[in-house]
Amino acid sequence: MRRDRVSVKDGRGRTTAVPVTWVHTLVIGSGAAGLNAAVQLASHGIEDLLIVTEGLQKGTSINTGSDKQTYYKLSLCGAEADAPALLAETYYAGGSMHGDLALVEASLSARAFLHLVDLGVPFPRDPYGQFIGYKTDHDPRQRATSIGPYTSREMCRALIREVQRLGIPVREGVTAVHLLTVAEGDSSRAAGAVIANARGALEAICAENVVFAVGGPGGLYRASVYPEVQTGAIGVALLSGAKAQGLPEGYSCWWCSTNRDGVVEVYGSSGAGFDIFRRRAMASEPIRLEYADNRGASQKAYLDSLARQAGAAERLSFASPTGAFRAIASAICRTDLAAHRRLMDRARQYRETFIGWLRGMDIFGSFAWLTPTDPETFLTDDQLVEKRTGGEFKTSQEYEAWAAKQTDWRTRWGVLNKVKLPGDSPEGFPFLDLPGMPRFPDRPGTLLAGLGSSAVGAGLLLVEAVLLFYLGYIAFIRYDVR
Repeated sequence: MRRDRVSVKDGRGRTTAVPVTWVHTLVIGSGAAGLNAAVQLASHGIEDLLIVTEGLQKGTSINTGSDKQTYYKLSLCGAEADAPALLAETYYAGGSMHGDLALVEASLSARAFLHLVDLGVPFPRDPYGQFIGYKTDHDPRQRATSIGPYTSREMCRALIREVQRLGIPVREGVTAVHLLTVAEGDSSRAAGAVIANARGALEAICAENVVFAVGGPGGLYRASVYPEVQTGAIGVALLSGAKAQGLPEGYSCWWCSTNRDGVVEVYGSSGAGFDIFRRRAMASEPIRLEYADNRGASQKAYLDSLARQAGAAERLSFASPTGAFRAIASAICRTDLAAHRRLMDRARQYRETFIGWLRGMDIFGSFAWLTPTDPETFLTDDQLVEKRTGGEFKTSQEYEAWAAKQTDWRTRWGVLNKVKLPGDSPEGFPFLDLPGMPRFPDRPGTLLAGLGSSAVGAGLLLVEAVLLFYLGYIAFIRYDVR
């Protein structure tokens, strides 16, 4: 670490000497991610490190809790198979995570988790040493674990102890206000940051590498679930030209439902809120379709291989009269493999037809994909607040200023729920009327079709019957002792 000073001119033309610190790697943020990055770098031989933070006790990770705070990782228990590629698929399926980042996070999941275990975080395990997991949200595997409502706090405490043991320097009481960048070809990269202390004095920190671990967008929105001390600094990166992936937007809805397939229904939102959901669907739904297509192709290849094996086994079973009889009965009842393949082919064709119909209607860019509410009846946030409070508050800003002073959520909810508005829930809306929607071509087939597909089996059965009768007759004649 090297220190220097540089002269700069302020907005009034006055020259000021600004301290400059030079380090190899700068870590901005002291949540679980930033602390872990610093520890891992130090463990791999990077000595010239510096962590800058508003405070080791001020981040989201060390302050946030819930009824059962979950740590999500690769499954490490039970008999159910899991793999980094499967975990990455789950991450990517949500539509808000870059595929490369999903695979990197999934690949390092077990390593990062076991590192926390080695630092003393007491994740639960069974008598055999397996780290117990449970299912969470829509995930089919047991990837979640927890040590209670303050899991992330204990993670941070363990990491802080390791930072102190390794002697990694930490600058507390400062805020990153600007990222320093240098040009590289047609783009640029981060090369440090300008920080400010509590008195507003500035300092520049120049670094070969910058780890930007400032958490979520807590301070971007006027109304936020984050406590005031958990502001985040993602806006600093965006102002410096960084690209965001899956950055959440501020929205609210009175009634939302997310089905297992990921489709969202929205009721009672403002016009601006409905539009946020609509624009999100425009971006996410094509990604979900592409993911389903890619996943479906691999699943189809696997199922086709199973179908070929079953078909070979069925043909071999024709050597037995019982097997031939079973094949004939299945074909007549249309429960044989050929009937199943025809059904799956029709289902795939119908899926392509249905998706093409949706795209032709530009359904993902319309409000009809999200809600049956007529867009002509959408209200503004201020109008919703005025109507729901019975006129007690005229604007949403006025209501939020009052709500911020209330300590009991039931008081806030009671005022906002004075008047029930039509369209606040699915009740009262008619079922969807889609007269132009393509229908699935249900063609169960006829008895003659079943007999036609079983002709080979019937022929073999007849040949076997004649052959067995002939052999039985010869044996009877030859060994007749009368």
